[in-house]
Amino acid sequence: MTTPHAFLDHARQVADAILYEGYLLYPYRGSAQKNQSRFQFGVLMPPAYRTVDNCEPSASQTECLLECPGDAEVTVFARFLHLQRRIAQVAEGSSGGFRTVPSVTAAGSEVTTWDEAAERELRVRARIATLLSGGVDTTFEVPGSESTELLTGGQPAIAGRLVRRQAPLAGVIRLGAQRLPGPYGGLRLRVRIENHTSADGPLLQREDGLPLALIATHALIHVPGGRFLSLTEPPEWAAPHAAACVNTATWPPSSTKPMAIPATGALIGTPASINAIVLPQILACEVEPFDSRISDTTRIA
Repeated sequence: MTTPHAFLDHARQVADAILYEGYLLYPYRGSAQKNQSRFQFGVLMPPAYRTVDNCEPSASQTECLLECPGDAEVTVFARFLHLQRRIAQVAEGSSGGFRTVPSVTAAGSEVTTWDEAAERELRVRARIATLLSGGVDTTFEVPGSESTELLTGGQPAIAGRLVRRQAPLAGVIRLGAQRLPGPYGGLRLRVRIENHTSADGPLLQREDGLPLALIATHALIHVPGGRFLSLTEPPEWAAPHAAACVNTATWPPSSTKPMAIPATGALIGTPASINAIVLPQILACEVEPFDSRISDTTRIA
């Protein structure tokens, strides 16, 4: 039988693939046309960006059905990429200053201005009883940063530098649960991830909002001793409750009817806009089916 840690390890492998889906597309060059508009999946923009494009959300919500003991504990790993702007600057000779340029050549290698990203993971743990009695709201802050890397080698000795900047982020993770009516003892679990980052200045285009965004946002939900029910092929008693689940900016979105997922050891979801691309790969990664006992369960949403 697969151990609890193995279930979580399998889910993490899938979650890592989701994290970098669309980060850089073939032919893997920044100059390629398809890489001119990056970070399309699971992007939670700061609230102020709604004035630029109200189609880009600032929050995601996952609702799913769960069977578990009354003393079960839920752990949610909220995962996303934090944009890191890499700025190439060329040395200005004897003045000792630096000037921002599209690229710098040092020691025979060209280094360009580029948007990198750093992985962020936040963990929230709560007992089911606590979620049923009102839920848990956990605020978080991710500090900003700035670093400098000198580009040396060749002539001149210092060809330039790379300046890397990250803006601070803020948000909240909300967990809640509702007991489902009837004799089966199921419940509806809700996970909301909200971006509350404030902008220092006006946001005029998407490039202004991305440094303040949670990118490729998804949640890995782990409930030892629990069992998630499929929202697309639920048991007959759970069908009306599955239909009532509200999923926003996560898979399966409420407005579509995606392909069915069997209720196996890892019930997989993705940011809504990539389910058609990633889902076939994810299904191949699922681990052993549940037997008649309640098994350890992990979900990615």
